[in-house]
Amino acid sequence: MDDSISAQHGVFAILAALYHRSKTGKGQYIDLSMIEVAMSFAPEQALNYAINGKLKGPIGNQDEYMAPHGCYRCKGRTNGWPSRFPMR
Repeated sequence: MDDSISAQHGVFAILAALYHRSKTGKGQYIDLSMIEVAMSFAPEQALNYAINGKLKGPIGNQDEYMAPHGCYRCKGRTNGWPSRFPMR
């Protein structure tokens, strides 16, 4: 996931630099870090580690803030597992 999100950030930075050049005639220097992009998707965990020194373990299909969240067996079926992932 980090690769594709970093690529999207990179494209946006390139487009912004091209727009800036079209308006001012000056170029831009783009410095993109994949770890910074990845950390923008996990701010709570990064702050918890930085402040408290605690690492969160795996939680599977669960979510700390939303419910219902996960995979549930369908009633009366042996091979049905709908997933429920509410959007924030």
